[in-house]
Amino acid sequence: MYENDRDSLGESAKVKNLETNNLETPTILNDEEHFYSKSFNKSCHKSDPLSVRLTPTYRSLRYAYAEDYPQKIVIDDATIFDNDQIEIDAGVPPPVDDSLFFDNLEILECHKNHYVNGAKLRSAIWSIVDTMETRLLQYMEKSRTLPNACKSENLRNVAYIWASYRGLLHLLPELENAGARYDYVEPRTGVNAILAASLGDKVACVEYLIAKGANVNYESPIIHYTPLHFAALGNSWHAAATLLDHGAKLNYVCQEVVEPILHSAIRAKAVETVKLLLERGASVVEKNHLGQTPLHVACFVQSIPCVELLSASAPNVNAVDREHRTPLHFAVMSTDSSAELVQLLLKCGALINAADRTGFTPLHIAALNEQSQCVDALIWAGADISATTCTGLSALNIILKKIPESLHVFRQRLDASIRLTRPVSHNREFEMRLHFDILFPSGNQCEIIFPLLLTNMTDKVDIEATVNGGGPTGQSGVVRWGISWGLRSFVDNSTIDRMRIAGLLTRDWRRRERKKPGQEGARRKFAWNKR
Repeated sequence: MYENDRDSLGESAKVKNLETNNLETPTILNDEEHFYSKSFNKSCHKSDPLSVRLTPTYRSLRYAYAEDYPQKIVIDDATIFDNDQIEIDAGVPPPVDDSLFFDNLEILECHKNHYVNGAKLRSAIWSIVDTMETRLLQYMEKSRTLPNACKSENLRNVAYIWASYRGLLHLLPELENAGARYDYVEPRTGVNAILAASLGDKVACVEYLIAKGANVNYESPIIHYTPLHFAALGNSWHAAATLLDHGAKLNYVCQEVVEPILHSAIRAKAVETVKLLLERGASVVEKNHLGQTPLHVACFVQSIPCVELLSASAPNVNAVDREHRTPLHFAVMSTDSSAELVQLLLKCGALINAADRTGFTPLHIAALNEQSQCVDALIWAGADISATTCTGLSALNIILKKIPESLHVFRQRLDASIRLTRPVSHNREFEMRLHFDILFPSGNQCEIIFPLLLTNMTDKVDIEATVNGGGPTGQSGVVRWGISWGLRSFVDNSTIDRMRIAGLLTRDWRRRERKKPGQEGARRKFAWNKR
């Protein structure tokens, strides 16, 4: 009996060990097969439900190409299967819904942390000293005297930069007498005394260093920023005014990846510094290395005061960057976008249906970021919910999946499109008119570009047309007909036959019928009232 109990306990321990054992990390041998290997007890049978535990083999991440998904998963277990391999076919990967992703933002995110800000510069100044040196510098600041430990030349120069940053003007001459240099540059960070004083907004130290001969246009060898950049990033508008008074270059031409001074001040939300720079003649149309104007940066950081200051200088509110994005695109890119900022841009004349290189409009981006207030403001202002991207993704599709509650604004727009008019003042009858231009504000653009789409000449020709008379339908039809006949010289005979079958080469000879005497129009009769 004791042996039977011991055997039963041993079997239960084996089962428990088998159940609690987890699979090891898969080893990728090639691009097509992933091998999972694990050693089990020899008593395990082939009928164990391993395939059940390996069923969720699909990856949860989204890849750009379907071949990145594993098509076959191979389990290699010599103890169970006697050196045999069992292949489990994972099947076709599930379809990817492109409406849940916005690949255009990846370019923006890779540059998001590239820019230098005031916090990074202050951290760089603190990093030039260790713990013991920090205590000595703090003691020097409290006692307002030089410590006896400042005997090394490196420590004296670092103390000079520290005193300039903290505004200890009375210690600068003493450090110079002890052997410190005002033009010393810290080799790891590229910071010198005038850069530190400009960042800390220490006007007295800046004036003292300028009097000693410091260069107001000094460029850091590490980040290639000038003292005016440091003052803008640190919101030190007093120091910035002092630097400008002593000849600092406002529109400084520097390295390609370095932002202009006005862009840096806006990115730091330094409103006073931005106001000073605009008064001194800073350019509002200058672009950084990404093609962004100061208004792009102000919209991206959600700074309404900076946008108002820039709007007073009459910038191009529809300027585009390298990806053809307008400031309105940048205003809705953040997850905490402000509807007030969107309305401000629309009042300044921003194009509400402007599309970037891939066809994304501001409404697409606002819906992807689930900014319901911004989506409501855009729809109410006339945004086209039927606009589609280059891949066929419509704004309405995103709104239905992300923020369906915003459709009530579109219903209100449809209700507002109903017009009741009385054709004749003495008539009791009314006419109901529905303005469907709210549904398709883009007009007849699809009808006009249809010949280009059929002949695959969309990006190969430039078209300029002038049309007089008629309505929008007639004008779009005649432009389409003219484009079709103009494309005959650039395509082969088979394409011309396709255009003829599609009706693109057939002229519409219809004319507007004249008004008949005794009638309200060509066919319309006056309303008859029984008297």
